[in-house]
Amino acid sequence: MILSAVVVLLIICTATFADHHNPGPVVGWRTDHTGRYPDAAPPTTWSTKDNVAWATPLDAWSNATPVVIGDRVITCAEQFTLVCVSAADGNELWRAENTLADAIPKGDRPARAGTHGNNGYSSATPVSDGEHVWALFGNGVVACYDMAGKRQWIKFLQLPANGWGHSSSPALVDGKLVVQIVDVIGMDAATGDEVWRYEMGGAHSFGTPIATRVGDLAVIITPTGDFLRASDGHIYARRLAKLEYNTPIVHDGVAYFITGDSRAFTLAANDDRTLAIEPKWRCGLPRDRYYSSPLYHDGLIYATHRGEKLTVIDAEKGEVVYSQEVKLSEVGGSNRVYSSPTFAGNHVYLTGLEGTTVVIRPGREFVEAARNSLPRTRASPVFVGNSAYIRAGKKLFCIRKSSAQASAK
Repeated sequence: MILSAVVVLLIICTATFADHHNPGPVVGWRTDHTGRYPDAAPPTTWSTKDNVAWATPLDAWSNATPVVIGDRVITCAEQFTLVCVSAADGNELWRAENTLADAIPKGDRPARAGTHGNNGYSSATPVSDGEHVWALFGNGVVACYDMAGKRQWIKFLQLPANGWGHSSSPALVDGKLVVQIVDVIGMDAATGDEVWRYEMGGAHSFGTPIATRVGDLAVIITPTGDFLRASDGHIYARRLAKLEYNTPIVHDGVAYFITGDSRAFTLAANDDRTLAIEPKWRCGLPRDRYYSSPLYHDGLIYATHRGEKLTVIDAEKGEVVYSQEVKLSEVGGSNRVYSSPTFAGNHVYLTGLEGTTVVIRPGREFVEAARNSLPRTRASPVFVGNSAYIRAGKKLFCIRKSSAQASAK
């Protein structure tokens, strides 16, 4: 009788999720993975005092990019914390821990995974459909919450296989939550049950698999050039490119893998629901580590490597338009850029590790428009309306034009 009651309860809970679940646009890594906010109108200048609407202190740092969902902003904090604040004033609304003990209350628990001090355990950006939010941490734990902070489920999947930690963010498409730790795993977003698994066979990337649509096909593209069907993990192609640190982008049916050896592929859906993938171009960029993911805007691709060099590529031809040293840090060292280039309003924003953001005008020549400073960050900025949300140091900043500036416009 007890077992029967549990089964009935599970059926009721799952049915309730389905009956009342009317998801909106997916919001996750770089909002829609592109880092483009053409409808935004944020300020181009700020500091820790100027144009700061609010700055919410958090217990610890995190590399995760903020996710803006209506009137709420969700971010992470070390080590395994998910935090939700009000977009209006930055007041904390709720927080939730996601430890191995939460996911595995009893029984044997694996040892904590190793990580690098620059990476931590909370580098993955959450993903949301407007009604629920899913978060993945470097301890191999993934969890689902409603927007009031009530946990729907929590699971331990697997530990990262390297000692440098984990940073790949979850993707969401057609009711599937797709995560990459060691393997790429497709989960039922409502229950956390595993639906399919693609074993990577030792291929590793810190970047994020992206979900995109080609015709009516929902496709997952991994940083290591694997193309999978989102519904069941069916493999369309393997290992067509190799990104060790960053994430591919897709624009108008073309997938771009930008690194020292950059490649582009044209995608098309066949009538038999297979995926046609054709090489478009191959291009050499300055050799270095590209921690940041590229930006597509108006026929150009903007890419920055860890040594502060910006390279702009003609997206159609695969030719370098220009390369420019961009001074983003007063501190030496090789790892000075992690944040990805972002487009908002009429400008491209380039952010370095030390918190400097250089604002440039898009185009085929380098033109600097502004230079700003906040605390250290490895996250990418997010823009909504007239606001920018930036995770820097142990704070979450909302950058917004002051009322005096706004009235002067």
